[in-house]
Amino acid sequence: MHLKLNLRGSVDPLVTYLKNFAKIRPSLLIEIDTNSKSFVAKTFSEDRASVRFSAISFADCNTTVIANDGEKEVGQNRIKVGILIQLTKLIRIVERFGADVDDKGLCNFDIDIEYNKLVNPDKTTDFVTTPHSLTESVGNKGGGLNPPEAKNIINLPKGDKKPCTRTRH
Repeated sequence: MHLKLNLRGSVDPLVTYLKNFAKIRPSLLIEIDTNSKSFVAKTFSEDRASVRFSAISFADCNTTVIANDGEKEVGQNRIKVGILIQLTKLIRIVERFGADVDDKGLCNFDIDIEYNKLVNPDKTTDFVTTPHSLTESVGNKGGGLNPPEAKNIINLPKGDKKPCTRTRH
């Protein structure tokens, strides 16, 4: 299944949201709630005594859903995205994409997420990500992003050769 999000505008709200978690741990579980149109994040505190939970709406971080071909199957469930020890790198990449702006001063890039249905032993269902990619919708203004850097944000399954691409429209 495929989910495509578009971030058009300032990346600052999303970056600030992610940085609050990066201060605690380099890993993060982000759940994408397409019903309430929000990102929900959870992480353990440093002493692992509690779980920090926070949500930010798509509107607050200038994000919209472009496509979601599994919307009916997902229903009220959230799509889980695990960022494993690469949260700081993800933040740098979002900031880099946010630095390329159009003539109105707005960044414009897509986040493509492939996800699969996972049936747990107790017969509950989760939806989890597989490889993701970021695609830019404005011309490269110099510096550029190294696609392998974007590819390595997420711990991809072994043997998966699907590249993380950056395309300009």
